Amino acid sequence: MRHVEQVVRKYHSTMLVALAYRASADPFAKVRGMVEDMIAKLLQEAAEEATQKAFCDKEIGESKKSQADKEESLAKTQSRIDKGDSTVAKLTEMVATLSKEVAEIDAAVADSTAIRGKERAEFLVVEKDLSESEEACAAAISVLREYYEGAALVQVKSETRVKASSQ
Repeated sequence: MRHVEQVVRKYHSTMLVALAYRASADPFAKVRGMVEDMIAKLLQEAAEEATQKAFCDKEIGESKKSQADKEESLAKTQSRIDKGDSTVAKLTEMVATLSKEVAEIDAAVADSTAIRGKERAEFLVVEKDLSESEEACAAAISVLREYYEGAALVQVKSETRVKASSQ
């Protein structure tokens, strides 16, 4: 390019000046500029994508950690639920056993109550007989006392008189 300018100055030819302008005007300069702009744009997009990728990687890491924590919490909760279920099963079995025992006790109480009721009825009949017998015995004792006490007093008195006079 400098050679053409030197020749143009030396010969002062307009044709050479036009040729120098054409030679100085690079037809690929516009293309090169567009390519350079594209490269700059692609580099900028790559940088943005790298930033986004870093953000996504960070978020994925946090999500995986959060997921692991929640799975651990879920495992603990499931363990508690399983333990609770086994406790419920044991308690249900105990309730069934105790209900059966209570039913047996209730049946025994009902049987005992029926037996006591029969025994009470028998006792009331016997008590009535015994009380009538007691009253009859008391009346007989009273009659016998009256009869024998009156005679006994007489004998006792006469014996005491006899004992007193012999002394």
